[in-house]
Amino acid sequence: MKVVQINAVYGVMSTGRNVKEIYDFLLMHGHDCIVFYGELKGNYGDNVKFIGSDFSHKMHAIESRITGNAGHGSTQATRKVLKSLDEYKPDVVHLNNLHGNFINIKLLLQYLANKDIATVIHLHDCFFFTGGCMHYTTNKCYKWHSECKDCRFLKRWKNFIISNPAKRNLEDKIRLFSAIPRLAVCGVSKWITSQAQQSPAFKHAKIITNVYNWIDLEVFKPQTDETNIATKQELGIKNKQMLLGVASGWSREKGLDDFIKLAEKIADNQVIVLVGKMPPGIKLPNNILHLDATDNLSSLSKLYSAADIFVHLSKEETFGKVIAEALACGTPAIVYDSTAMPEIVDKKTGVVISQGDITSIAHNISYLSSKNLQTECRLRSEKYFGKTNNCNRILEIYNQLL
Repeated sequence: MKVVQINAVYGVMSTGRNVKEIYDFLLMHGHDCIVFYGELKGNYGDNVKFIGSDFSHKMHAIESRITGNAGHGSTQATRKVLKSLDEYKPDVVHLNNLHGNFINIKLLLQYLANKDIATVIHLHDCFFFTGGCMHYTTNKCYKWHSECKDCRFLKRWKNFIISNPAKRNLEDKIRLFSAIPRLAVCGVSKWITSQAQQSPAFKHAKIITNVYNWIDLEVFKPQTDETNIATKQELGIKNKQMLLGVASGWSREKGLDDFIKLAEKIADNQVIVLVGKMPPGIKLPNNILHLDATDNLSSLSKLYSAADIFVHLSKEETFGKVIAEALACGTPAIVYDSTAMPEIVDKKTGVVISQGDITSIAHNISYLSSKNLQTECRLRSEKYFGKTNNCNRILEIYNQLL
């Protein structure tokens, strides 16, 4: 089987790691694969190809900023990709995150429809079935069920200058996806899969199913007691309970405000460690330790394992991969009762809290601290979030389309 994957990034961040792991899995099982990506250029070999150039990306960004038509630029760069597809003749094209300034989504989808190429849409967020937003639950906006008319959120985010594009964007997606004869939609959680099933963009899809994001269980695993002690010593919190939060970037939506509130309620022998890019000008309480974002998976695994409790206070997640990584390292989690997050934990591996209930979070930190849940956490990660099983599920979707 010959597979093409297209994504914003390769090998880094959540979706880039997924793409690389599918690539490696396919090669290991005797298939062929080419990857196209558009951001954070690196040297990954002949079969991993960068789309466009810094200049074309900047021009695409300017066009998107003026018109609001995300993914309508990069015409010449996209035509080069399509020429490569003509030469490669893939059996399946697997589309991940395309919202960025590197590919013309309209040209790409028209090509896939005209050539009748089996196409997999991987839903890491909600962009593929809305008029332009990646998430909508905190905004309580569900216009995408019918039409994204006069989107007030794109206007607030200053995503356009000339005219509000949301209605036109959604109409284009409905038309373009409906034209692909062999379309599969793969959600990374049951929650986003249920949302996709309600979308008019996917009403003609042959397959709409859920495959959980996976964890490399050889990397994310419990460390020895000695390693955990050493990790805390390096952080300067040797004798304190470690409450860990991880995000690529911190914001109100990712729960930063609630972590600051939580810092007022935790005990003196507890400290919050937040890993990820912090907004400028944020003053954190003394009992919150901030570490920069990292793609070093070994370092992340040590942090997860050393933590006593993983706390995830994001308002909306299509999966919550950091929660699953923490479980794989034997650390129980506290999550909000929003979107996909309650799917990741169960009563044996964590607690689900009503959004914004800081007092209950503090209480359940004490409750979980009294339990030894490492074995249960690891077993749950192995059952649901193993890389081999879930990559096999992706391969099954490919075969169902062929």
